[in-house]
Amino acid sequence: MRWSSTMLLAFSLAATGCATTRPPPPIDGGRPAFGPGASEAYWIWRDAHGWHLRTTSAGTPHRFHGAIVPLDGEIADVRPTRLERDDRIKMGQHEIRFAFVTQGGADGFDWHVTSGCTRFKIFIDGAARPDLVHLGGFANRPQHVPFARCP
Repeated sequence: MRWSSTMLLAFSLAATGCATTRPPPPIDGGRPAFGPGASEAYWIWRDAHGWHLRTTSAGTPHRFHGAIVPLDGEIADVRPTRLERDDRIKMGQHEIRFAFVTQGGADGFDWHVTSGCTRFKIFIDGAARPDLVHLGGFANRPQHVPFARCP
């Protein structure tokens, strides 16, 4: 039997116990390219100033809600950005819960996590929509919601 390079690679990965699953897309890479009024979506990135979450909606109101949970560290220094009167953010050391409606603008908040990974349980109009979540400057998308990212 003649072994192809693909078969040898598969055999060597299985023998060493290495996973062949794709790693999660990075969340770094700077701020994603978006502006107020972009289609409904989440825009999430991390930089030297901490974590950032923004929501957009192209004129049609959409309800964005969910929770941000650090898996190892604690939440610190949460700063809302451009929220309206009925928008809500509940902050604690171990969770940020939010619910707001975005219509034609960009809503969101910034925060820091003292260390470790962060889990995102985020929804649009009550549905998990990983196809509408843009991560980092490369606008990568998670495979599912909820998802976690590590620094």
